[in-house]
Amino acid sequence: MIAMMTRTMPTKSSARDDDELYERVAQILEQARGQVARSVNTAMVQAYWLVGREIVEVEQASEPWATSTRFPRERQSHFPINRHSLNMVLGLL
Repeated sequence: MIAMMTRTMPTKSSARDDDELYERVAQILEQARGQVARSVNTAMVQAYWLVGREIVEVEQASEPWATSTRFPRERQSHFPINRHSLNMVLGLL
């Protein structure tokens, strides 16, 4: 025998209940936005650190070690970050 689920009919809510519901939903969404922003920031910091590590490894392996290498302008367009950010990552400022 299949149990039938009873469904209650919605009751008319007051404006106060609606306001409280709206505030709870807004708070949930705001918390989610904050978590997303922190996650994106963390991912970008990790990405910049990895880019820097790659560059340092190449720089340290090159001859002579003390020479400065600029990131070629034609390569800069391949990255979805602006020139200022790229220069900061590369330490060229």
